[in-house]
Amino acid sequence: MKVFRRSFGVRALSVGCALLFAALWAYHFAAGGTLLSPGGLVPMLLLLLSAGASLLNLGDRYLLDDEGIRYRNPLLSRLGLRVDRGASWEEVVSVRTHRGLGHGSRESHPGALFLDLSSGRRIVIDSVERFEELRRLISAHTKREAGSVLPAAPARRDPLEPL
Repeated sequence: MKVFRRSFGVRALSVGCALLFAALWAYHFAAGGTLLSPGGLVPMLLLLLSAGASLLNLGDRYLLDDEGIRYRNPLLSRLGLRVDRGASWEEVVSVRTHRGLGHGSRESHPGALFLDLSSGRRIVIDSVERFEELRRLISAHTKREAGSVLPAAPARRDPLEPL
């Protein structure tokens, strides 16, 4: 079984944002601000959102084995929120890569994988460490390269893709 987690940059960014908003909130109170003011509510809301994102990013795990792919977050499980999702390799209808926009054009390396399932659900895998290794393993398990589709069930067109 191989385990993949969020990339260090994404984890560091989410924790850094939480620390920044906590510092802004503390500075607001140190300067004599009140909780029920824009200077108290906005940083508090942003702190809560970034703390939630940090919990997700620090705990995200994708587990690949011979049977399928699973998503778990052991950090949230310790807090009482159990998030387990997964799919067997037989359920995967298509594997598509996504190249984000960078400097006005498509990036040269893909940054995300979309796994379309026969149930109509989609598993999106992005911002993970060792992305190329993950992509190779998924291609090996599904017996097709990223971007290919089984002939029986064509993939839906992504509405964000140009025609």
